[in-house]
Amino acid sequence: MNILVLMGPGMKSLNADGQAGLNAAQLEVRLQKEAMALGANLEVVQSNHEGALIDCLENRHVTFGGFLIFPAALAKSGWALREEIRLLGLKAVEVHFDAAMAKGSVLKPVCVSQELGVQGAVKGLKALVSAGTEKKALLGARKKTSAASEAPAAAPKTLGRKGKPIAAPSAGSAAKPAGTIVSANGKTLGRRR
Repeated sequence: MNILVLMGPGMKSLNADGQAGLNAAQLEVRLQKEAMALGANLEVVQSNHEGALIDCLENRHVTFGGFLIFPAALAKSGWALREEIRLLGLKAVEVHFDAAMAKGSVLKPVCVSQELGVQGAVKGLKALVSAGTEKKALLGARKKTSAASEAPAAAPKTLGRKGKPIAAPSAGSAAKPAGTIVSANGKTLGRRR
């Protein structure tokens, strides 16, 4: 399985949440080791520009089974990144090093989970690998869920007469002018214009 790690603005200069002085390069090495142990391939892309991360997702989403996203400052302003994840139906795990940034993240609704710290990143990586490589299976599950939650079709309108649909006049009823709307019991409801 291929996993893409996206690192947002400022991640290269990060000292990851004070956990034994771990920086972004050491975090990448740690994630690579975990991925190898799980039998997955890991690729890391870092950009200080949201558009570059979106371009990466658009161009390469088909080749990856999951995405680990460290949005950093984009957690509060990454609306375009959020929309791209939603439109592509990506299986993504969001990781933060600051609980305050995680709390108000705009990406949370489109990610399968949200994790904190290095251990959270490892947990998210394991969850993505265990979920499997088929994005189609995830999309199929979403389609089944949305189909099951659809509301039943609305009943046809009855022109104000609840439960009494419009019917043609019976053979024995008096003739009505052309264009007249008649109820099931033969009463005139009005004329068409």
